[in-house]
Amino acid sequence: MPAEKIPTMLGRVFLDFGHEITMKHAQDFLAELGKDRTCAVLHWHEVYKVLRDHRMGTNKIPHGPFIGSAFNPLWPMLHKWRAFVYLCAIYYLIMVPARIAFLPFDTPVAQGALASDLLVDVIVTLDLLIRLNTAHRTHKATWSTNRLKILRKVPIPAIIAGLPIDWFAHLLTASNEVVCWLRWPRMLLIFAMQGGRKRMTSPQMEDFVKMCKLVGLLLHWTCCCWYYLGRVYSFWVPDSAVSWTHVDDDYRDLTFDREEVYGLDEDASVWSKVSRRCAFVVVGCNS
Repeated sequence: MPAEKIPTMLGRVFLDFGHEITMKHAQDFLAELGKDRTCAVLHWHEVYKVLRDHRMGTNKIPHGPFIGSAFNPLWPMLHKWRAFVYLCAIYYLIMVPARIAFLPFDTPVAQGALASDLLVDVIVTLDLLIRLNTAHRTHKATWSTNRLKILRKVPIPAIIAGLPIDWFAHLLTASNEVVCWLRWPRMLLIFAMQGGRKRMTSPQMEDFVKMCKLVGLLLHWTCCCWYYLGRVYSFWVPDSAVSWTHVDDDYRDLTFDREEVYGLDEDASVWSKVSRRCAFVVVGCNS
């Protein structure tokens, strides 16, 4: 719409305005829309965008924890909660592969497992319930608390990670190793956390931290795979009495004099085995 027609348009909108609408009013109108006062053309989609943003601003609830019967996604405490859940996602990336490879506990209800895994699982399941009861903003800039519409907005990785499939398997008397394998879907939680955190440092520093985390995770996963393959090698190749993590009792005296140096000591702790695998992988990459 040409700028000279804006006074005519304003006159048709504000019928109860008691004065003549001039070009000065048109320039003020352009300024309110964030446009230059000397703008020659005004597009309708620009007017719609400004009105939509204004409506969104008037519908914000920055302090209250609830919007109707649902949580307010703008509530500051909810952002802090999501940062805490992000740490749980990192925990899964580290501990799930270690649980599968090293089987540190004989049963999922061992004291160590309950003190770590159960606590994190409860937090993640609670986060899923919170997500299913958090209002979302529609394309009309209004808040919706309809649970079915909210469900469509919840990331699928968050739903998969929040389902206690492994605990149900344990209740159905599944083996410890099967339960550990059923925990891998929880690693998908990290994909539901991307983009939800505020940038706290410079982009360069954040990229450096991401690279360090990626390298550390790849090293950790490689160590877990290395140990797992060595642990199950005797099942895949029954005729082999020696692997890189296992030696039959009949051959121990013929192979290594100090088996604990190579991580073959069955009494070694899980983290001792992990650290030795890390050393093997680093040396192998540098050789």
